[in-house]
Amino acid sequence: MAIVIFSALLIAKASQLSDQSGVARAYFGPVPLFELSKVPVGNGTSTGTFQLITKGVLTYIGFWLSIGIIISAVRYKSYKM
Repeated sequence: MAIVIFSALLIAKASQLSDQSGVARAYFGPVPLFELSKVPVGNGTSTGTFQLITKGVLTYIGFWLSIGIIISAVRYKSYKM
């Protein structure tokens, strides 16, 4: 689930920059995950960058890891009964 949401954010932000130059940031709640930028170089071409924001990515991974542990604990507890 986490990779699907991350991929959807990446595709959505990349499509925002498809026709224009600029910077797009993807957020998970208040925490920024990554930044995409597109800069025109000349002759109708452009260059782009992708930068992960470490604190945001660690928060994102920690959140989904916590959800997985909680679900596993609940399933284990219901299995034991």
